[in-house]
Amino acid sequence: MSVADLQNPYKLSDFTSDSSAAWNVVVVDSFLYVANGRHGLLVLGTEGGLHFVSTLSLPGVANDLNVMGNIIAVSLGSDGLAAVEISDPYYPVLSDTIFTGGCVWGTGVTDSLAVCGSWRVMELFDLTDPFNIALAGWENTKTWAHGADIRDDSLIVVADWRGMSCYDIGADPYPDIDVYPQVIDFGVVSDTAETLVTIRNTGMSTLTVGPIYAPSGILVNPNSFSVLPGDSLLVTISATGAGSAYGAVTYFSNDPDEPEKTQGVYKNNTSFPQVGSAAPDFTLLGSDNNYHTLSQYQGKVVFLEFGGAW
Repeated sequence: MSVADLQNPYKLSDFTSDSSAAWNVVVVDSFLYVANGRHGLLVLGTEGGLHFVSTLSLPGVANDLNVMGNIIAVSLGSDGLAAVEISDPYYPVLSDTIFTGGCVWGTGVTDSLAVCGSWRVMELFDLTDPFNIALAGWENTKTWAHGADIRDDSLIVVADWRGMSCYDIGADPYPDIDVYPQVIDFGVVSDTAETLVTIRNTGMSTLTVGPIYAPSGILVNPNSFSVLPGDSLLVTISATGAGSAYGAVTYFSNDPDEPEKTQGVYKNNTSFPQVGSAAPDFTLLGSDNNYHTLSQYQGKVVFLEFGGAW
């Protein structure tokens, strides 16, 4: 597009990529780098009109990308973050990938740092060595984190579904609770099952946790404790009995930002069908304009396809 006249922008040329695949684009000199969905990275030249230069297959869904010198940081949805070397646009090279805490739908960069909104976590990655991406830090977000950006003065901004959150790089001067994982699903429990949860203090003052409340059939040990600045503690979460649990473990603490930190927990939850259990029965209107009930097809192979129209 030409924007020489801001009141009358007009199209100079176009290029048809794979259908509905181009998610985002950045410009470097006379080249366009396109996050091309499941088709990976697409590189186009601009001199003499848009024209094909090269492609690079990537895992996941390439949906966002940012330039760091000769490196492009690419968001890959559920497959995390990728670093791609672009010193030669005709032969881009995948340097490294790293899995993230959730689906990455937006990334911001500054210097050698990349920040990702990873579902329920804001994650910061060090790309000083693009062949060895390293997790530099993280912070739980209020809700589902999507897009993220970072400024040179170290301000991080995350779009988290229902609003926006801002973060500074560096330790919080106050206690700061971090709980991992965010959700525990014990699945089918007939007697007892256990898992470990990491409680981390990312602040600069001692974190005091307790009491901890849990749904019936869920036990937390220890129920109260302290964590020094920069340290962490493993807590045992136990599920007992054949009853179901659907709720949250609530950690009360002296963290001024999150005095009540919750963690989803499920056990024998009938809302989640388990492997080997009978599928919930339902009735839907078919393309033949007739109603079909799943139980009518018992003993037959049934193919179910789920999709979403955003």
